[in-house]
Amino acid sequence: MQEVKAYLTLAHMQLESAAATVTAQCDLRGAVQSSLLSVELALKAAILSDGVPEDTLKSDFGHDTKKMLKHLERHRLLEEPNRVAGVLDCLPRFVSNRYAATQPSRSETGHILMGAQYVGSEVARALSGRNVRKENSVTALRAYP
Repeated sequence: MQEVKAYLTLAHMQLESAAATVTAQCDLRGAVQSSLLSVELALKAAILSDGVPEDTLKSDFGHDTKKMLKHLERHRLLEEPNRVAGVLDCLPRFVSNRYAATQPSRSETGHILMGAQYVGSEVARALSGRNVRKENSVTALRAYP
């Protein structure tokens, strides 16, 4: 679906800008916000793939990623929703972080970015039907998240 592709492309763009910010010596708030927005866009792409209209995304979900995940769990759209939930539990809330005087450290920001990349990859894996872990004959112990 064209809408799903557009949302995933936007999620990818946000992750690129977050990664570029983390590697530079500048204010990290942009990286945190881009990472959090990327998570939201990826989850919304998965919901769109389920046939939910874009207007409903805005009115019913807003920035509530936990509510988005509940929808995806109910409709069995993610292979490992409990891992995604674990990542979401570690992320700051998008709106409250935007206005917070205290921001995550560089190291914490790196973990936020990695969590966002993980959520994006789980959505991409679910939508593509590909699973590199299952297709790979050599398995490694997973330690993150």
